[in-house]
Amino acid sequence: MSSTRQGPCQRISHHLPKVVAGAIGYPSSLPNTQFAMSTFTASDPTQVGFNWLTQLSPGAITGAVYNGACTFVLSGSFVAIYIQDAAKKIAFETKKFIRERTNTKRFFTALTMAFLSALCGGSLSGIPYSGIMKWLFGSIGFIVSGTLSFVGLIDLIIQLTDKNVAFQNEIIDLLNRLNPQYRNQINLLLQNQELNLNTLKIFLENVFTLAQQIASQGNSDSLFIEKTASEIRNEFIANGINTAAAGILASIAGIVYAEGGYIGANAILGNALQNLSNPYKIVFGIIPGLPSTVFVFLGMKNLRKLIEKLYPAMTKDRKSMAKASALVVVNAGNSTWLYSLGRTIASSNDNIFGLTLTNFGKALPPVCGIMSFTVGLNGTAPAIFPTKINVEHPELSDVIHFLHANPLPTNIIDGLKAHSFFNISQAPRQRQIAIALDERTPAATLN
Repeated sequence: MSSTRQGPCQRISHHLPKVVAGAIGYPSSLPNTQFAMSTFTASDPTQVGFNWLTQLSPGAITGAVYNGACTFVLSGSFVAIYIQDAAKKIAFETKKFIRERTNTKRFFTALTMAFLSALCGGSLSGIPYSGIMKWLFGSIGFIVSGTLSFVGLIDLIIQLTDKNVAFQNEIIDLLNRLNPQYRNQINLLLQNQELNLNTLKIFLENVFTLAQQIASQGNSDSLFIEKTASEIRNEFIANGINTAAAGILASIAGIVYAEGGYIGANAILGNALQNLSNPYKIVFGIIPGLPSTVFVFLGMKNLRKLIEKLYPAMTKDRKSMAKASALVVVNAGNSTWLYSLGRTIASSNDNIFGLTLTNFGKALPPVCGIMSFTVGLNGTAPAIFPTKINVEHPELSDVIHFLHANPLPTNIIDGLKAHSFFNISQAPRQRQIAIALDERTPAATLN
């Protein structure tokens, strides 16, 4: 009988990436931790340390330690988890660029924007320190921000430009609008099937064939429910309000990233920007700060859809509600670091926007706190309440979740596009496609 035990080298190779990710992730969260600890005492983050802590009241100590612990654990874990996946994606994109040269424009666009984002992240990470520590934590922040931004930008470019992604989003939208009266009939198509790419392709072809059969029989109820004019109008208004609110908050919070972008650009150019007037400094700051601001905007914009999607899982029983409450409380503690950073920038005499805590600058700390809380929930909620896909005994909801999680290969996309269903009734379908691509996340899922 062969043993299944791993040898020392196998164990090391299995755990080494996690150790390296942790060694990068948790130190990278230390600047954020200092900002978080200084929040309620309105202290200078550069003064945070053991001696500073011993001079506080018991209540202030509790608040400082709580905020710091939430930020250190949450921020550090987030980086440690995602940087492993980011490293794999960077290796894949680089290999594809070198070997195939098919993604040249996408690769260099993402690389340039990631460098700018890294300037911003590295500068903000170095604010609580001076001397060699400033350069050390600034370098860590530069690497982490650049790595995560590169992957995020690649994903964003693919979402916006890849026609296969657009077509897959169209399929998801159609399945989400499936008429409930045909639900059992659809689930029968999945009976005794294991969910994988091959069975998924056959299932989708059968669904589209069934839709054509129902339409040819002259049934008053089609397989896919068309959205009414009022539903389309209400969704448009809701999306408009949601987008406007996210845009306003992200623009205000983007002041922080513009400040960080200016600090980074000025450092790279050997302090050549410090004698410029503020409007020019703002331009040099906005350019590196733009990628981070875009990510924040998308996170805020998607929060409503994320909550709608996860709300049933969060409230299904007392244990789930307790986990959801803990998630909110911990993210609230974590959000204080960006609140403190916003206050630090607004109270600085030489910030490029001329802000003070007595003018428009007083809005910066709370908006930064809201932004951090929103982005934190977007990153942590799916991990605490993961979507479970039953691949052995799938139903329609499992297919939809599978399509959300797995991009379909080109050969399957091409095969589905060739189905006659997609060569008829283009006008009404195009109207729904536009809505699906705008939302990116389905409004409802059949459970």
